[in-house]
Amino acid sequence: MTTRAVTLCASLALGSLFFPGSAFADDLKKDSLTLADFAQGLALTPREPRAVHSVLLPVDVYRGLAQSDFDDLRVYNHAGVQVPHAVRTLEPPASRVTESASLPIFPLRARPGAADPRTAVVLEATRDSTGTIVAVRLPQPASTVDPTSPDEAAPIVAYLVDASSFDQPMDALHVVLGDQQPGDQVLSVSIEASDDLASFRSVGPAQALVRLRYGTHEIEQDRLDLPELRARYLRLSWGSAPAPPFEAVRAEAVRDVVTRSMAKERVQGKWEKPGEVALYDLGGTLPLETLRLVLSEDNTLLRAALAGGAKRDGSFKPIWEGTFYRVRHAGTLLESEPAPAEGTSARFIRLRTSPLGGGLGPTPPELELQRRPEQLLFAERGPGPFELAFGHYGAVASAFAPDELLSMLPEAARRDLADSDCTLGPVRPLAGARALTAPPPPPPLKKYALWAVLVAMVGLLGVAAWRLVRKEA
Repeated sequence: MTTRAVTLCASLALGSLFFPGSAFADDLKKDSLTLADFAQGLALTPREPRAVHSVLLPVDVYRGLAQSDFDDLRVYNHAGVQVPHAVRTLEPPASRVTESASLPIFPLRARPGAADPRTAVVLEATRDSTGTIVAVRLPQPASTVDPTSPDEAAPIVAYLVDASSFDQPMDALHVVLGDQQPGDQVLSVSIEASDDLASFRSVGPAQALVRLRYGTHEIEQDRLDLPELRARYLRLSWGSAPAPPFEAVRAEAVRDVVTRSMAKERVQGKWEKPGEVALYDLGGTLPLETLRLVLSEDNTLLRAALAGGAKRDGSFKPIWEGTFYRVRHAGTLLESEPAPAEGTSARFIRLRTSPLGGGLGPTPPELELQRRPEQLLFAERGPGPFELAFGHYGAVASAFAPDELLSMLPEAARRDLADSDCTLGPVRPLAGARALTAPPPPPPLKKYALWAVLVAMVGLLGVAAWRLVRKEA
């Protein structure tokens, strides 16, 4: 081999190394995934033919995704062909109207010596032509020594509430308790309804009115729930238990509300710092609506701060700070309301507790969450049933914007779209866990071969140069 030929071969080898041609270039990444490439799937069976179907995403889908923003979610028809889909958050309805009004109330007293205070209530009312109570009076006894006559000093065992002027079905009553009764106040109130003041019917089980002072905190529950009740008069009674006076009663009615049930989940946490910091893994990035600590022991008051994050070791954003409680008083269990978390999406929740109140036990309390439903939309293209596939490390986003997909429908059909019109099958494995993480890269055989060629060319070049030197010598 001449010196010129060896030099040319070495140049070509070096050029291939630093300026690779099409033979050694990496292929461009293309998303050519099929149903079988995803980790898991579940069947979607539409209940009736429609152009666009809807499904509320179950929590298993969130926990099975490998990427954020639903990039690794697909819908396939029965022939294995991908169909157009979109995901949207269902916003709470804006048409919420609350009406309330203060209602006239009249104290009712028991007859002395009566065994049952409710049957001993003395009631005589004067009404106007519309049925509105003008006055409630005590009947005059026939004899001043009649033992059944009412006593102005007898305890108040009930209140008559005149709701004849409130023309909406009542959803609740709010009761303002007076301060004459010292100490804590827990009143078990029975509710009865009537339209003629002659016969009363019971309205559900007894409910509690509560005002408790616990350290520097006050717990108050002034609401009595009503099942969209229509009644002209209500009687609120509590037997012979001592009770504070009622200062006011307000009726409340909520109208034009479309209620979407929030999915509830409970998650067990682990202490990062025993008694002070706990971490809860939700299993997937979930859109949160509320959070609540489920305390296991009665008469527990806990000051806590909750924060959310996408990664265990990443940054956490504050969600809420305040007190959670579980109090049992006079046989009534009272628990704190959930903390608001609307607009938060998180995979991990971190709890920080205050040492006030003695802390918690060896296991952190359960975290109860409510998540806002997110809806999958997909087009009915091809034969069903359809398959929702999810979980792949390398999937490329392929969803439409919700408005794009819904543009296929007339305006009336968009408004009438159900939250879910499909039956969901159980989650089943497809490719399994191997689809969730990228495999290790293959050994760079091309690079090794290229370096081998280069070394061989350099060796040949050295041999040729040595021969040339010997020849000239």
